[in-house]
Amino acid sequence: MVNKGASLHTIENYSDAIICYDSALKIDKKCAMALAYKGLSLGELGNLPDALKHFKKALSIDHDYDLANISKEMVQELLKSIKQQKAKTR
Repeated sequence: MVNKGASLHTIENYSDAIICYDSALKIDKKCAMALAYKGLSLGELGNLPDALKHFKKALSIDHDYDLANISKEMVQELLKSIKQQKAKTR
């Protein structure tokens, strides 16, 4: 299911990719790859806070998972930038 989700993500079908990752997570709630990939798809849909949660959960399972770590850092920077932009427009 993770591979199918990754294929769907590649063709920008993020919602269906998330369904595949959720199916994989029903089988194994501690599948760091499914969590991180779901985070990627959530991020592409603009749901950065949930994406960040998934990257952090993946890293709590596999501390050395580079994809999750790099993605977590990128999302944190994006959220920080968005927060700064909102503060400037107030």
